[in-house]
Amino acid sequence: MINLGKFLLRSSLIVISIMILSPSVRSEGDIYWYNGDNHKIPPRIPQKNNIQSDSLYKTYRGNPYVVEHKSTVEENEVNRGSSNALAPRANYYNDNRDLSTGWEFSAGYGHRTGNFEFLTDAPSLLTWDDIRYSEFNISGRKDFILGKDLDLYVELDYTIGSSRGGGMGTDDDLKEPPGTFIISRGPIDSDLSRSKISLGFDKLIHINYTSYLTPFIGYEVFNPHFYMSVPFQYSGDASLNLPLSGITHNYETEWKGFFTGLDFRHHLNEKSVISFYGQYGLMNYKGIGIWPYSGNLNNDLSFIDTGRGSMYLLKGQFEHKMTKHWGFKISTAVDKYKVEDADVTEFFKNGDVKYIPNALIYSEFDSFVSKIEFTYSF
Repeated sequence: MINLGKFLLRSSLIVISIMILSPSVRSEGDIYWYNGDNHKIPPRIPQKNNIQSDSLYKTYRGNPYVVEHKSTVEENEVNRGSSNALAPRANYYNDNRDLSTGWEFSAGYGHRTGNFEFLTDAPSLLTWDDIRYSEFNISGRKDFILGKDLDLYVELDYTIGSSRGGGMGTDDDLKEPPGTFIISRGPIDSDLSRSKISLGFDKLIHINYTSYLTPFIGYEVFNPHFYMSVPFQYSGDASLNLPLSGITHNYETEWKGFFTGLDFRHHLNEKSVISFYGQYGLMNYKGIGIWPYSGNLNNDLSFIDTGRGSMYLLKGQFEHKMTKHWGFKISTAVDKYKVEDADVTEFFKNGDVKYIPNALIYSEFDSFVSKIEFTYSF
């Protein structure tokens, strides 16, 4: 399993570096408002009829904001004299931003290190260790304004990844009595894909004038596939030692189901945001095994595993707006998928089919990923 402490340490170093290098959130470039008694209050989006000039009322990703305060000191005093008036104190982004449609698209590259293993009641333990993926990701997001303090967003995300020749695969057939074990080891390949749709209520829970929480729900389909080529099979019984060739283990998995989570976002300044994201889901699991050297089992379809499992994901992210439309995101994340006591259906060469309940003791995949994305919003 990926070390959770390593993830938290790396995320903390990123956050500390960002906070040191970024301007203070209380600088003149921050967003906050004063009420009639000149007390600082959280940033409630003002109604358009409270803004003296339409040119000052614009949006960013569907969120209304005031881009510049051009009124005089005397006008400020008049505004503050009304308990219903909100006087802007600073600029947000720039004066020339056009009205946003609430769309954002992103594309990115990531590096993932993963581990996979499953244990059957044979007993047989199969592991793929230190799988190193190169990943590519695209996503699209649309924001809808529900009110002056609340947005609804819909986000689609797709990731593909591949690993060739990294890590090591091991198939331990742990049998009794001692000395009859069979061990197969060899280089591994792996591919993965993830499709995901999320629906969230942006800024539903305000913490203060720069921080808020966004709850979300969604549906995910995650497909990691594993391949192992074993050059030789070793055994405590010398008569079972034999050379092998080609792909000897092919296991294709699918995890799919609904998830929910919470996204914490904190504005460092008018262009930079840090966020921490947590997700938990209940997954339907399916694993398809193709074992060419598996005795009486079918070489084309040896067995199918099915069950119900769960997953979690933890992510830390830094987001920065470079220009009117362009920005970037840097993130690190850990995740884990696991199923226990799954059912196994075996397919034999003579056509027989055997169903064995709870024969898969567990199957799990965990990984750590670092990623950079470039965003375009309009």
